[in-house]
Amino acid sequence: TWKKVRLGDICKKIERGNRLPKQSLVNGKVPYIMAKTTNNGIEAYIDENTLDYNGNRMKLFNGNCITFSIDNPDAIFYQPNKFFTSNIMRVIRIENFEKEHYVFLIEQLKKLAKGYDWGRKFSGPVVLNLELLFPVDINGNIDYKEIYKVGKALSTLDSLIEVRGGQRKMIAEQKSQLMTEIFSQKTPREEWKTVKLGEVCTINSGKGIKKSEYLVDGTYPIIGANGEIGRCNQSNNNHPVLTTGRVGTIGTIQKVKDAWITDNTLIIDNLDKSVNYDFLYYVMCTIDFS
Repeated sequence: TWKKVRLGDICKKIERGNRLPKQSLVNGKVPYIMAKTTNNGIEAYIDENTLDYNGNRMKLFNGNCITFSIDNPDAIFYQPNKFFTSNIMRVIRIENFEKEHYVFLIEQLKKLAKGYDWGRKFSGPVVLNLELLFPVDINGNIDYKEIYKVGKALSTLDSLIEVRGGQRKMIAEQKSQLMTEIFSQKTPREEWKTVKLGEVCTINSGKGIKKSEYLVDGTYPIIGANGEIGRCNQSNNNHPVLTTGRVGTIGTIQKVKDAWITDNTLIIDNLDKSVNYDFLYYVMCTIDFS
């Protein structure tokens, strides 16, 4: 059994890094983490005695935690060793978590981070309020042993993807399939069946909106194929739906409510009573639309 848990219920605080002048990026032994999507976010190795922009000693973080960027939702990594990090980075640390537990979290955070960018920050308060799916035991408590097992399986696949060049695509597909099984709670039972998406919902295009109706401080977000693209003072949707790109960016799945959904976006609505809204969201997030 699985249930949604607010991240802030198990992680009481998210820490931030320090602003560092470029001239301070001198050779050293401690990784300096920035909003990069490669090399585990490591921009450089700097000295332990490096001072930040205000002349204070940089905060040295212990390993065994997650770093993520408020501006770049793809820059989410597990950090195994001590490190420094920049002021646009945040650090998640949860008591008694091991690498495998964090890997489990990272996979969900990457899905939920889509739609955030420098204009719509993936900030600490936003992340603490995210609801993630966790396996629970018969008493309804989070099953950390099961989380460890899932994270270990995902870590193994990530390692294979990294080292086996010619087989990367196949292994990545296996990982995607595993994620589908995890977050859809799929088990080989007779009552499960495969159906076409159109059999359990309606799929329609959004509606265009004039540029003159874009407002910097508008009440409602304007939703495009890849997330929020502006604000306005009108909404063409007032209940939870799923959206994905119709043109341009394809495959970004978003949960949307109270927004103007544009015509380069498809709206997945009117779900059959037998289909759970979050269930469908997580299943669709694991599909490779390429």
